[in-house]
Amino acid sequence: MLGSISTGALAGVFVRSSRLTGGFSLVETVLAYFLLAGAIYLIVGLFHGGLRAHSRSQRLTEAARVAESTLARVRAWASDPIHFSSPWSGYNGVTFADPDLPGYQVRVDCRPPSPDSLDLFSPCRSLEASYLALGIDRCMKASVVPVRIQVSWGRSYQDQVTVWTHIAEPERALAASPTLVGGELTIPPGPAPHPLVVRRVGGPPDPVPRNGEVEFEAQLNDARGIPIRDVMFEWYVVPVTGNATLVDSQLDPAQPRSGTTRRVRHCYAQNPSTGAWRYAPGAIRLRARARYHGVEVLQLSEEVVLGP
Repeated sequence: MLGSISTGALAGVFVRSSRLTGGFSLVETVLAYFLLAGAIYLIVGLFHGGLRAHSRSQRLTEAARVAESTLARVRAWASDPIHFSSPWSGYNGVTFADPDLPGYQVRVDCRPPSPDSLDLFSPCRSLEASYLALGIDRCMKASVVPVRIQVSWGRSYQDQVTVWTHIAEPERALAASPTLVGGELTIPPGPAPHPLVVRRVGGPPDPVPRNGEVEFEAQLNDARGIPIRDVMFEWYVVPVTGNATLVDSQLDPAQPRSGTTRRVRHCYAQNPSTGAWRYAPGAIRLRARARYHGVEVLQLSEEVVLGP
């Protein structure tokens, strides 16, 4: 039977088997190369992007550390009351290279205490809003200094880290350590002056005539005799042999509501039906009261003699 198979049939079998076991065509090979190159390009791109993200993350971390260390130096410098009250020329608008990481440029911008500084209201803005339009609000303009620290490492605006903060005025030591004993202020013995100074700055001389007004001024000083700013004062009339009335600061825009100055009028009580005033001639004193970092300080003025 083998001999009966023709040569043409055998040739057909070999042709079909060669087609079944043959390699890829040229089109298939080229397509496979393109797919392989695309996959390699995608993998390399992802790897490169990961390296760039890691490098930027490391840059941002180092820049944030540089900004924090610079801020710590600025805070330490401003912890001295003399430095805080200065124009801040050593830091304001200064650009320098970080000493530990020279590849980073640091710029410090600050706004020293001035009438244009950050507005802080006592006790808060919402309660002082009604007085703001009248110009008699209690605003503390010298208590904080806004500081901006910018750390950059390239030319792009994205290659930088900016930190904003506010530095508060440091607490100062008072001229003495006052304590309250039975409601009265006690100052330890010694040559140190009283931290709260009350002065008579205006008004007629003694004896003050009826309806005459005498003006007093209060100032809180530290141990070096430097005035402490943004302190609020309260005033009280202390009768000795007479009595008088404090002029309401809310009704008199000439008197700051911070209480740095206050006027007292030689009149005692008003008759609500007739509007006539009663008078209590004699001697009086004013007491000024301030609270500074939890310490209450009081001081009496000199005597004022009210005429008959």
